[in-house]
Amino acid sequence: ALLKMQFDAQRMSYAAEYPDAEHFIVTVGEQDVGQLKIEYSDSTLLGIDLSIHNKLRDKGIGSAVLNGLFAEAVATGRTFVLHVLKTNRAIGLYERFGCRITADRGSHFEMKWNGASGEDLNVGK
Repeated sequence: ALLKMQFDAQRMSYAAEYPDAEHFIVTVGEQDVGQLKIEYSDSTLLGIDLSIHNKLRDKGIGSAVLNGLFAEAVATGRTFVLHVLKTNRAIGLYERFGCRITADRGSHFEMKWNGASGEDLNVGK
């Protein structure tokens, strides 16, 4: 009951803050292994939430999803931006892929991927 209540609260919060976001189930073969929520604008591909089942982490699934998002950003001329909880261990993964913290949003960091643009990203901008 508690997990359902937390899930419903998160879903309502995302719906209010990102009404145009799209939700995808991440699959490997026939197995559902995680979920992805993204929002498209003319200039930005915003990664709102990416989560992979705990038992399936560190197997390259998140990396494969990120590579797909980066490729889509390049192909569509968008900047890839994501919001990540400050305590999320995935920050290291995002940094290894070239994402840099660009803003402190309280409980979250905003990060941008500069792999395609080569723009100079500075913390706090």
